[in-house]
Amino acid sequence: MSDSSSSGSGGSAASVPARPTVPLVAPVGPDGTAASARGEPAEAMREVARDRDHLFLLHEALVDAERESSLEARLEVVVNAIRKIGFGRVLLSLRDAELNQTKLVSAGLAPEDVRELRDRPASGIVWKRRLNSLERFRVSQSFYLDASDEWIAREFHGGLPSRLAPSDDVQWNPRDALLVPLKGNDGRIIATLVLDDPADRHRPTLARVRTVELFGQQVAYMIEQAVLIEIARRRADRLARLHEVGVMLARSLDEDDIVAELARQIGRVMPCDGIVIASPDVEENFVTTLFRSVRGVRRPRAPQPL
Repeated sequence: MSDSSSSGSGGSAASVPARPTVPLVAPVGPDGTAASARGEPAEAMREVARDRDHLFLLHEALVDAERESSLEARLEVVVNAIRKIGFGRVLLSLRDAELNQTKLVSAGLAPEDVRELRDRPASGIVWKRRLNSLERFRVSQSFYLDASDEWIAREFHGGLPSRLAPSDDVQWNPRDALLVPLKGNDGRIIATLVLDDPADRHRPTLARVRTVELFGQQVAYMIEQAVLIEIARRRADRLARLHEVGVMLARSLDEDDIVAELARQIGRVMPCDGIVIASPDVEENFVTTLFRSVRGVRRPRAPQPL
């Protein structure tokens, strides 16, 4: 796990269909016979069954997530589902246009590790540098952070300490991690997904990496939808306030009331410490302050020269 500065609308949904008890597809050889019929190891069959189960897990997670009312709750559902496909720890970091962390959702991490990652995240500048240098670690659309590599060890400072012991897989290190950048429709990275502590203590297979990426695509969609909904909400709110101003202007002929209401609505649309509404007189070369408020306190001001 490598993301700190020191370490790197709800609604009802259809019922989930029952999982089939047999693989959906059985691997076959060139002669058309099933692997088991040829006496080959059943690992290929088990791999197909695992892939099937992971897809059903994704479907169930999406159904459950739709029942949640907030983005964070939805992301928690999916992050916990990702953990179930074979990773002990999962860290999802939402990022702004500069790649700075804006929100953190995790599963499987100790509370002190979550605090460390939330309070001391690596800056967007650091993440830009990292992502620009990761191409040689690419696996599909992700990157495998090999802790035995000197650059990875130096750049990510070894990551958070793992709770796993080394395995007989010499290609796997307990400090290894899988990094999955999540991109929006415009190609910009909007989040990063970091996974480690695999249950089998082996490097993830390409099939498992692609399964994680499939989950990641759904996470990216959720994030973008939430952003669009928030933009639409703010626009609707502003239009409603403009309508209120229009009603006020039509209802009152008192200039002070109109100006005060206009200032109040401006303060609601654009939160700020002070509001000044002034009327300049170019011919007489002075400006009259019609309304002046600082932190909610009216502060009249005499006419001033332009």
